[in-house]
Amino acid sequence: EQCPSCGNWYNQIGIHWANSSCEYPTISASKFRMLQGLLMGDGSLNVHSVTPYIVINNTNKTFLNYLSTAFGWFTGDVCLSQTNVERVNRESNGFDTSVGSSHDAYKLRTRRHPVCEQFKSWYETGKKVFPRIQFTPEQLRMWYVSDGGIQKGGMSVS
Repeated sequence: EQCPSCGNWYNQIGIHWANSSCEYPTISASKFRMLQGLLMGDGSLNVHSVTPYIVINNTNKTFLNYLSTAFGWFTGDVCLSQTNVERVNRESNGFDTSVGSSHDAYKLRTRRHPVCEQFKSWYETGKKVFPRIQFTPEQLRMWYVSDGGIQKGGMSVS
């Protein structure tokens, strides 16, 4: 990919940004709010690296492809992380986990970026705990689409 700062091309542009004087591109406020919503849902922060990154796991490949397009340079490609057969073997805790009821799982990973540092505090307790924030439509949409459901009269609709 081409670095917008220096104009040179790199196979691993994130490494270039981390080890050069070129600045990381900025993340818009709208995209940041989307990241917050994704982390409230199925997203997780990899905090075991110098510069953290976000991983979103989901069975909805179309949704992850949408995110990849929406975030552009900030994400990689959508990858298969677990086949439905692998998921059935792992998740058979009394639920209907026949191969027909399960779906392949996919993941989308962001690039390592300093903006992700702002989410480290969500993991300080060893579990993900997001702070009290004033919700925006972008956050709520991403939270709902990645992990939400509606409770109607005692029945959950996902």
